Amino acid sequence: MTISTGSKKLDSFFGGFQDSMITMIYGKNASGKSTLCLMAAAELSKNNKKIIYIDTEKEFSLERLKQIIGSDYIKYLDNLLVFNPKNFKELDKQIKNLERVMEGKGISLVILDNISNFYKLELRKKEGKEVNSILANQLTILKDLAKRHKIPVLITSQVYDDFEVKDKINMVGKFMQKFSRCLIEMNREYKKRRLILKKHPDYDEKYVFFEINDKGFIL
Repeated sequence: MTISTGSKKLDSFFGGFQDSMITMIYGKNASGKSTLCLMAAAELSKNNKKIIYIDTEKEFSLERLKQIIGSDYIKYLDNLLVFNPKNFKELDKQIKNLERVMEGKGISLVILDNISNFYKLELRKKEGKEVNSILANQLTILKDLAKRHKIPVLITSQVYDDFEVKDKINMVGKFMQKFSRCLIEMNREYKKRRLILKKHPDYDEKYVFFEINDKGFIL
């Protein structure tokens, strides 16, 4: 089973978001990560499916959701459960509590946007080994939830430039990749937006160029 990305052409490109696994979407700021998540959430909500959206940067935008869904967006808002953790500790608590929150609600998608925000801040205060251990446990919980509930889990993450290799970017907390069966990189090489399918159980690496308008991605 898969869910739509919110774009028929993008669905054709890699089949949509598969259930029972984590899809990690990484890229620089304003590369389109959150827009892609909102597109999937909007598509599900219009079909009366429920979504949990964990927003670590307080950037979840009702106005952007309105643009993607349309003027009747208000009648779909009850399908979105939005959480705004204030720090790494609160995020950890919310992730550990997800099973209870999801019970009996028929959740079809969990989105964590973005996982690296509090992680980077926490690394300034604690030893990397300790922080990585907590983050690995969070990802294990999310991975198990995806399998147990047979739903997709979308996670966004930031990146940094690789100064040794031109035009290459590395994901913050690169070890997180091992928890994801699907990896999607978003960048703006060649002065165009590009979505790269870096890892997928059914496809080899490939890419597609896209633009963003009020409704989301245009391929």
